[in-house]
Amino acid sequence: MKEILKVMTCGSVDDGKSTLLGRILFETNNIFQDQSEYLDSVKSDSDDEIDYSLLLDGLIDEKSQGITIDLAFKYLNYKDKNIVFIDSPGHEEFTKNTAYAATLADVAVILVDSTKGVLSQTKNHMSIVSLFQQIKTVIFAINKLDLVDNATETYSQLSKELNEYCSNLSISNFQVIPVSALNGDNVLKKSTIVKTYKGKSLLNSILSINQDDSDKHPTLLPVEFVDRDKENNRIVFVSKYGNNFKVGDSFVNFSSNEKIKIKNIFSGFESVKVTKKEDKNLAIKFDSEASVQNTDILVEDVNTILKSDTLNTTLVWASKSEQIKSKRYIFKFHNQQATGFFSKNKSEIEHSSIIFNSTIELEEYILITSYSKFPKLAEFIVIDIDSNETVGFGYVNFSLDRSTSIQPKKLKHFTNANAKCLWFTGLSGSGKTTLAENLAVELSNLSMKYYILDGDNLRKTINKDLGFSVSDRYENNRRIAHVAKILSDSGVMPIVTTISPYHSLRLQARNLFDANKFSLVYVKASLDTCIARNPKNIYSETKKIKNVTGIDMDYEIPKDADIVVDTEQDSIQICVSKIIDSLE
Repeated sequence: MKEILKVMTCGSVDDGKSTLLGRILFETNNIFQDQSEYLDSVKSDSDDEIDYSLLLDGLIDEKSQGITIDLAFKYLNYKDKNIVFIDSPGHEEFTKNTAYAATLADVAVILVDSTKGVLSQTKNHMSIVSLFQQIKTVIFAINKLDLVDNATETYSQLSKELNEYCSNLSISNFQVIPVSALNGDNVLKKSTIVKTYKGKSLLNSILSINQDDSDKHPTLLPVEFVDRDKENNRIVFVSKYGNNFKVGDSFVNFSSNEKIKIKNIFSGFESVKVTKKEDKNLAIKFDSEASVQNTDILVEDVNTILKSDTLNTTLVWASKSEQIKSKRYIFKFHNQQATGFFSKNKSEIEHSSIIFNSTIELEEYILITSYSKFPKLAEFIVIDIDSNETVGFGYVNFSLDRSTSIQPKKLKHFTNANAKCLWFTGLSGSGKTTLAENLAVELSNLSMKYYILDGDNLRKTINKDLGFSVSDRYENNRRIAHVAKILSDSGVMPIVTTISPYHSLRLQARNLFDANKFSLVYVKASLDTCIARNPKNIYSETKKIKNVTGIDMDYEIPKDADIVVDTEQDSIQICVSKIIDSLE
């Protein structure tokens, strides 16, 4: 069975999503005969063109309001490719529907009305899409270019704006395509509506997306249920995440730490030697009797999952009723559930009360993995314990249980031989020192040797003779970099926290190290936020202190940062986890 590519479409109200999809379905002959006859009989009120949106807006309420409310699913088979389009609503009131569509999608198509530009809802949809890592590609369709005076100039300006916003959201894999859904420009066939655009049409860009995303993670087998065959042998029905596996492979039951070996594999009740990606209804037998229960997880590598009762999550609140902090809810995961409550919430999107970074505290331990490793296994729904209504959904970012928040597997990667220098750069007040101190705690848990080289402390010792002129800043940076190199060569991880405002300063430090022994960590926070924090009272003393970075001296934002952490948007724990993950 061929894989189905799932493509979500989103954008602001009246950006032309339904018209675009209707045009695609019509031109690829993926509509029913009665739909074709209906389109031929119905003309748009404005210009006697076929109204392709009628193929998508299926609900009576939607037609009466002129907007798409619920999700519309449309299937397309074209050039031996199976695609399902998920048309999501544009109105802000239905942002949760868009978030749900993002959980299903492999590709996101975000429409931008060229006559209106990049709107706040466009940015909201970009933020939502950036939260879901299984979305491989983001395609921006700059629509209605037939209605602007200078299509090329408009396209260029919007492309630049989208590029900048994608950079802020860490959306790296994206395309910007000029289209006119109404006229069919660059929808199916190439068009010269923007003469400078040399890329593929929208549909051909979608068709070219590589679906071969063979998971390189170790194999996980969540147990669905356990039964006996006619000979009373235990047979275990499982789901499969990660790599394929074969007869003779060994697994560990994470719950009991019992090692088991695969004797037989059945796919659809047919015996197989090796599993395939498309296998369904998998069942296995072991070469010896083993204790396995319905909520167990069989793992190839025990470090791919955790046992935890405190989770950092990304949550979409889907209910009209208000989320109540400390109220008991039911949290249902892949094959487990537990009651618990929300202890902390922070909005993930500005001015949104729908999507949160939430801390969940459960009343019992569960087996869990992170969304970055196995998205489907990390997903959950929230059920109101009183009404039994599903009120939210989301995924697990990482465990906050101190005993499991840093995975033991990383220990084997941390040796004296890879004492990498972590060079923290950012404005005063961005959080460099705080991050370094919290990172140090986690490194200590891993028995990793480290030393924090704090710029302020070093100015009281080896750099006490230096001021804040440009030449003194270079000498200050040079001394710190050489000390860091000595520590690294000795097997001690240097953690440098210094503003180092210029690219040349940071390059000076980087060039001392081998390529794999240096990571530039950009600690991102706006000047306004840093001024508000003002932990060292620098900004309030600007009349007395000269050459303050960000005020009367420039700070060059790193373009070559190996790691970017945003202390303005994310918690310290999230930032630390991101740095730890980069060290694998």
